[in-house]
Amino acid sequence: LTSIQDIRVLGDTAAELDMTVGMAGTNDGVLGFSANAYSFEMELVREDDEWILISARWGEVGSEAR
Repeated sequence: LTSIQDIRVLGDTAAELDMTVGMAGTNDGVLGFSANAYSFEMELVREDDEWILISARWGEVGSEAR
């Protein structure tokens, strides 16, 4: 699951994006699954007609992004 909090377009060739991603999967634990939510802060540049990711930081929701 994804949720975009903010998109900031800086001029014609740069952008910043803040989003939250929820992930779940199976494991060998008591309940058989685990779930976490992470926040992402990304920096992108536009080259020709494509946006290219140049930097990303992430961390668990509630902690500071890395």
